[in-house]
Amino acid sequence: MIKLRAAEEGRDPDQLEKDFKKDFLKAISHIQTNPFIYSSYGLNNPTRRAVFFHGNYIIDYQLIPTQLNSKEDVEEVIFTSLVPALSDRFHGAYEGLEVYELDDDKE
Repeated sequence: MIKLRAAEEGRDPDQLEKDFKKDFLKAISHIQTNPFIYSSYGLNNPTRRAVFFHGNYIIDYQLIPTQLNSKEDVEEVIFTSLVPALSDRFHGAYEGLEVYELDDDKE
């Protein structure tokens, strides 16, 4: 999708892919250096979220053990997902959003 978007905008698709990879690795490096750079959602949901590449993508990750107070106690950082962000400001991950509504009255 990155290359398609670049082509639509008249930009170099290969350069945009390189920029994406560079920004992705930079975000991963920051998380590995300081896993507490982003806070968790809460005690019941230890997932942490890092936004990168101009707000278009999100990296979800968790720390093991989940309830920690210092980075010295972190045994493992688990990267759980790489997802596109949906935002009017940043065009999401260059995909349209399809919305489906369910009618609760029908069985």
